[in-house]
Amino acid sequence: MSDYTNTFGGAAKDSGDSTLLGVDHDTELDNIATAITTKMDKPIGPTNANLAEQDVNGNLQDAGLGIGYLENVTEDVQARIDSGGDDPISVATTHTQGGNLQLDLSTFGGGNLESQITQATWETIGPTGSGADWEWVALNNVPASARILIFQLQAATKYDTVIEDVSYSVYATHGADATPAADDSTLVYWKGRTTYNDANNTDDHLGLIYVPCHTDQTFKIYWDEVTTTSDPFTTRFQYQGFFND
Repeated sequence: MSDYTNTFGGAAKDSGDSTLLGVDHDTELDNIATAITTKMDKPIGPTNANLAEQDVNGNLQDAGLGIGYLENVTEDVQARIDSGGDDPISVATTHTQGGNLQLDLSTFGGGNLESQITQATWETIGPTGSGADWEWVALNNVPASARILIFQLQAATKYDTVIEDVSYSVYATHGADATPAADDSTLVYWKGRTTYNDANNTDDHLGLIYVPCHTDQTFKIYWDEVTTTSDPFTTRFQYQGFFND
């Protein structure tokens, strides 16, 4: 690819006697021809995935990258934005959507899974008909596209009159995890403190937890306490919503 350079030197020929020779014109026209033939040609041929292809000489073969093409691309992008993308996520029943977050306002104060979950045992939770250890109607409207479930944890513990370090932990993983471990990789909640010689030692646990979800809307949950003496826990999980991909 070369640029055109004027070698004619016409101004010099204006001084004194000058002769315009045909060879001078040939040289100049050759320069112009060289500049033209070595520039990239206007696209005139096929595309691949809407991108211009080049031939073996490096010439573009697509005529579609002009103003009209850009206008079409702009219109297509705007249409995708307006429609929510290639595959817009529907709003689940009883949910309110904000971005990839959907909250189920109907279950605030309801939709609870009570304390049937056995301590220190992985148990599967899923919607009605899932075959999970515990089937929970609050999950029936969760779509297969959900990847993270949101719950409010509500728990309380009353300890005996012993001075000791105690802790309460909750672990979670998606329903397809065959051999989950109760360790840092699955920990979703932890609280610890030192109890004192008081028969009314009570710990309250309240907070949001985020649980990985399988495509069949199932997950596994595990909770445990580290203490030598305590009254039974009251544990409750309240469904709040989910995150999509």
